[in-house]
Amino acid sequence: MFIFRLEKLAQEIEKRRSEQDYKPDLELTSHYLSYINAILILFGSVLLETGSDYPLQLQEITNKDIFLVLIEDDEWQGGSAPFNTLAGYHQMERFPQFLLPGIPLSHQSVFAGRKHVVKKSVIELLVKYLNGVIKNDELISLLSQFTKSIYEFSLANYDTSLVLSWFIIERIVQEKWERWINSSNSTYPDGTKRINKDRFETLTGRDYPISVVSNILELSNIIPFNLFKNVDKLRHYRNNIVHCDDRYKIQADDCRLAFEVVIDLLEEKLGFRLSLNLNFHEVVL
Repeated sequence: MFIFRLEKLAQEIEKRRSEQDYKPDLELTSHYLSYINAILILFGSVLLETGSDYPLQLQEITNKDIFLVLIEDDEWQGGSAPFNTLAGYHQMERFPQFLLPGIPLSHQSVFAGRKHVVKKSVIELLVKYLNGVIKNDELISLLSQFTKSIYEFSLANYDTSLVLSWFIIERIVQEKWERWINSSNSTYPDGTKRINKDRFETLTGRDYPISVVSNILELSNIIPFNLFKNVDKLRHYRNNIVHCDDRYKIQADDCRLAFEVVIDLLEEKLGFRLSLNLNFHEVVL
């Protein structure tokens, strides 16, 4: 179990509770969930990177899986637990009435073979990676969305998985495009900008779709040729899905290609390469 506190959001929640405003705020919850799902994919990657015997099977965490706890002076004072969810399943140990009497926790059938000790080195590497992304809302959003894409893949919802990955790919390619445009800007002696506001809006508008942008980036040696080919291939897959082309039958390998492209693009932003466990026949953690 992760006990997680975002100071800014926690203060807002406490303020509302002190004002007896208990109305659920979906925006606050959504922000927490983005961070939690980002942590989850990093945790799974670290387990693989460190050679753990128990790789993590990613599952998207939703508002049904998170709950509030009260900790004062580093002591657990209480908390709720969701039921009929993954989190609720693993939180049952805190409610003895749900366990078989007289049987040690390690031998309870509901937990047998599901709990494993995580090495300190795993947590240390996770913290190291988190320190590089925790204050970057964009990276948190991208990682959270990638978790959702992988989870949909695990459910064999390949079309949803690929489209979610495509959103990440298109977003990062667009960032590269805008960065390249800005780097190409200059000011002439008369004070005229080579790329003024109107030209920038044209270059980043609908007249320059991802198909054009990716071609220019490859021809300008901003992205490698192989990455360009894969992005273009995935663009066709995405269009086939969106336009309901009956001639296209999505395959698991199409999603795996999307995952590889996402990992390639994220590596530059993260400073390390994510590792994925796509063996969804194995139940772990």
